[in-house]
Amino acid sequence: MGFCCSNRRFPAFCTVVLVLAVNSAFAENRTVLRTAGTRTADRSSSTTGKRDAKSAGKLQVKVVQRGSSSKAVHKQADSDLPLRRLSSESRGKAKRILESSSLYRRLPTVSFPSDHQTYQFFTSFPEVAVSIWRVMKISKCEMWQTGPDTYEMDAGDGSIGVVEVLYRSRDETMIMCDGLYTSPLLVKPIKASCLICLKSKFSTDENGRPFVTHHADMYVSFPSNTVEVAAKLISPVSNLLADRNFLEVSMFLELMSVAMQNQPGWMERVADRMDGVLPIRKKQILKTTARVYIESRKRMISKSSGQSDVSVNEVLKPLRDASKNPDSSIEELIPIEIGELVKTAGDNDQERDRR
Repeated sequence: MGFCCSNRRFPAFCTVVLVLAVNSAFAENRTVLRTAGTRTADRSSSTTGKRDAKSAGKLQVKVVQRGSSSKAVHKQADSDLPLRRLSSESRGKAKRILESSSLYRRLPTVSFPSDHQTYQFFTSFPEVAVSIWRVMKISKCEMWQTGPDTYEMDAGDGSIGVVEVLYRSRDETMIMCDGLYTSPLLVKPIKASCLICLKSKFSTDENGRPFVTHHADMYVSFPSNTVEVAAKLISPVSNLLADRNFLEVSMFLELMSVAMQNQPGWMERVADRMDGVLPIRKKQILKTTARVYIESRKRMISKSSGQSDVSVNEVLKPLRDASKNPDSSIEELIPIEIGELVKTAGDNDQERDRR
């Protein structure tokens, strides 16, 4: 039955946490993420040399606090919602779901190493993440941007959704989704509305390595009483699936950060294969990769040399030296397009320094 949680249809149908992609495909393809993460880290270790072997071999997603549906957490989440910052129209849409919500879940609080620019890029452009999932064969989901803050999504299993970003700041993102699930086994399509508030905190460890800690509060509303009763009955299982998928999404975000910092060449090849996104998104992801790469290299040089201020020339010098060596693997690390962007980003940094 399409609605059965054992088939992981319920989380997909709701298309919940579309910006963060709590989609069943992650639960079914978690090995792809782990394998890709290990391979990317291994390449970075062999290519860049001085790399922490312990951290390079695996992704480091850590659950700080488990998911919860308790009344106390629910009450706290309600009071923390940024409703006052929403426009009157957006506030009305959010309240419509809140006042009729059947299910509430706080997804796990998760911490992981990630460049802050990487994280903000993918939360700003979720359709790029969805396109990369298809490139990596993680998921068959499709997502299209239809307006400045609106998207449509097809999970490929009969689940479709319309998503709207109601509010976005550096630390908070609130989205709503109206979803529909159809199946030959169902007499009528199942409808649901979902409100998600993502809260993110940015920090650095003692070595200057950037970290992200985030959680999401999820409210789901069903117009059908019958569906609502069924959803509540299976909520213990669906909650676990949602929690696990949130971890997989966090793992994906860390993987993208690792790739941008250590394998920008791989990011360029992935960007070349993206589809279903605006043409400008490729240039944006490459520029983000170049900036993240430079910042990462600065941290590495600073740590190894003890310098507090590392110039862009010091970052670019190994690349320039390697480009003169015909046996160098520099093309694997920095293909032409990314290489030009790295130099451009470096020139911009130098110009700012002169000011």
